[in-house]
Amino acid sequence: MTAKTFLYTTDFIPASPAFPNGHEVSRPLVNIVAVNGRECSLCALVDSGSDYTCFSAELLSHFQLDPAEGKLERVQMADGREARTWFFEITIQLEGLPEMKMYAGFLEDWKNPADCILGQQGFFDKASVHFSHEMKGFIVEV
Repeated sequence: MTAKTFLYTTDFIPASPAFPNGHEVSRPLVNIVAVNGRECSLCALVDSGSDYTCFSAELLSHFQLDPAEGKLERVQMADGREARTWFFEITIQLEGLPEMKMYAGFLEDWKNPADCILGQQGFFDKASVHFSHEMKGFIVEV
């Protein structure tokens, strides 16, 4: 197995009534450098609370995936919406790690600032992930 340490990406959230001085948030983001052998540069959120690994359906043509060849499912989003999602067996490569085969969905009506969510099905069932606030990062082992 190969392991790589990633640092959290830190963003500053401006002042608001709940946080008058603003505050920092740390996010577990990684770069996807290839999908199905095609080079790319996608920002992925490592999200243990997500049921599935998902991308925007807008990326289907870029990765030469035909929705007619995928398995269509209606997936319920965290906000309660349902989105048509086409699932495929794909291969991804995270920066500094070997390729991983996974089952991932491509969602219609994508509303996430990240290009991809690496969730339970497709990512956490293939990789070991250790989050550490002390080290301000996380380790992915595949």
